[in-house]
Amino acid sequence: MVKRALCIGCNYPSKAFGLAGAVNDAFLIAETLQVHMGFCHENVCVLHDVYPGQKKSLKVEPAKCPTRVNILQQLQQMVRQTRPGDVLFFSFSGYGLQVDDMDGYQDEGYEEAILPTDFVDGRDGDYSVICTNDLHDVLLGVPHNVVVTAVMDCDHATTLIDIGGTLDGSLVSGLKYSSFCGFQAHSTKMILANHERDVWQEEKARSVHARPRFQPVMEIDNPRKGRLPTRPAMSRSSSIAFCYSAAGHGQTAMEMKMTLPGVDGQEPTVKQHGVLSWCFARALEELNFSGTYFDLQEEIQQQMQTIKSTALPRMDQEVLMTFSLPLSKPRTMKVLQPVGPVGPPAPDRGLSTQSMRLAPPVVPPPPPGFLAGNGNAAASRPVSEDIPPVQSRPAWSELVHHNVEGREGSFKVQGASYAPPQLKDDKPGNGKPTESGLLWWHM
Repeated sequence: MVKRALCIGCNYPSKAFGLAGAVNDAFLIAETLQVHMGFCHENVCVLHDVYPGQKKSLKVEPAKCPTRVNILQQLQQMVRQTRPGDVLFFSFSGYGLQVDDMDGYQDEGYEEAILPTDFVDGRDGDYSVICTNDLHDVLLGVPHNVVVTAVMDCDHATTLIDIGGTLDGSLVSGLKYSSFCGFQAHSTKMILANHERDVWQEEKARSVHARPRFQPVMEIDNPRKGRLPTRPAMSRSSSIAFCYSAAGHGQTAMEMKMTLPGVDGQEPTVKQHGVLSWCFARALEELNFSGTYFDLQEEIQQQMQTIKSTALPRMDQEVLMTFSLPLSKPRTMKVLQPVGPVGPPAPDRGLSTQSMRLAPPVVPPPPPGFLAGNGNAAASRPVSEDIPPVQSRPAWSELVHHNVEGREGSFKVQGASYAPPQLKDDKPGNGKPTESGLLWWHM
């Protein structure tokens, strides 16, 4: 069993509207996974566009930069290396947004997407985004018995895993519905979300450098251009996946200054972090780095309530946990732990009771001469306990034949044609018995 992780942080240093805590989130989560959750250093990849604590002008190696190509390549490589029984972790800190597909139909809804650090460079004149549908196709293409965990510290990332996999059994909020012949049907696209500006513009929020993690709606021609195979076209085993989203539809994911108490008389450490990433690490610590996915969700929500009461009174974000159905069990499965050893299938020791029950009944062939009406041949056959004696069988004239196609001088039973023998002075259709004992009529 191997545990692998991909942690992504996008601060967008070359943009005037960049973030300050996304890269800190990626390194905080990666450190937590390696120190406390059993992830080896060589199996944890961190993509970042700045170095923590360094100037923005210090360039990051191109291979470690969270561009669109690097994100998808690293994600696909991690999934390809996965074997049954492994554990995968994926986190993204940065901007999320809604995308209006200009190649689609009018008023069909908006797709959810994340922004890589090179989104301004674009493709074919459009902005470059990664739709959550593409991330879904990669993450849920893992082998059987692989546990996938995702932490999306951004806005508009509620449809990553399963829109119906919620604790109360309802669909995630904000889905676009359409009417067909008087019936309501939903899609995976969303309605337009509205964010409350007072959440990050009030005085208390400004004092802790609070920033939202969403961008306005972008209009892009075919945002999934050159996309990966779509979900309906992919054949995969049922996956085990969990996702913690920073905010629901219409809520605002935030980042702010977080204070870590000093150790051994040292000064407290103040760093910018996303609210979800910070609460995720703190919740694991409170749970002693153990517990179920449901326990972690409850503890994350408690940590968010503490931040709201002390620093951001107008904060409206609540953690949303979604999971893939039907194999994911959030109340019993342990966080970032394998589901159990995967062994070879049990050897076949013969027919089981179930296989014998499902097998079709075998009807023995009739005795020689039975169809021809030769009573001597039937009588010469040894009597068995499971075959009634000849005298108890009904005469051929009393039998009712189904699925019979009548033709001139012949009939067909279940695809086999039979031509009746004729008497010398009788013709078919006169109502007289033939040599086989059957009454033959023209149909």
